[in-house]
Amino acid sequence: MLLTNANIPARLVKNAIDTYRSGFPSGQLWQLLVSMFKMQLKMKIPLNVDRLMLKDINKEYTLSTLVKQGFKKEITVGLRTINIDIEKLNPQFRRKAIDGYLIEVVVVFFDFDRMETTSDSSTSPILPLSHDQVMIFKLKTGRPGDHYLICLKLTGCVGQEVQSDNSARCMQIIQTGMIV
Repeated sequence: MLLTNANIPARLVKNAIDTYRSGFPSGQLWQLLVSMFKMQLKMKIPLNVDRLMLKDINKEYTLSTLVKQGFKKEITVGLRTINIDIEKLNPQFRRKAIDGYLIEVVVVFFDFDRMETTSDSSTSPILPLSHDQVMIFKLKTGRPGDHYLICLKLTGCVGQEVQSDNSARCMQIIQTGMIV
């Protein structure tokens, strides 16, 4: 019974993330979600996504592999918007032909009482691999009491062509929390 009940919020979270990772394999995401929610239900704590902080969507294609020097981020959660400033990414893709990249920031809100999600996303223009420009993303916020996660997705580009192979992209959950 516990496993069956854990599958419901796990499916909600996985489906929400799947919307933004199209064709990108999820690795061990399903198993992580089921075990996380199973533990929360067993301990009778409110369902949340906090344990997903800094989890890569696929362990084979990680943000730390592409962004070896780290990066700066500033996230401000307001009443109507979430502001996300990202700078100094300077990714290093395995394929030498990649000369630029896209940044996509995704925020997903979860109402675990109603088992509903809402989301918003924003994508940068194609950026050169090395730049010092601060990228600013403004996304809609959720309702008070909603839990949320924010994903950072990087996709390599050759010229103006966005690459679709897995080695040219990564996606990591960079923030979790609850709207208060």
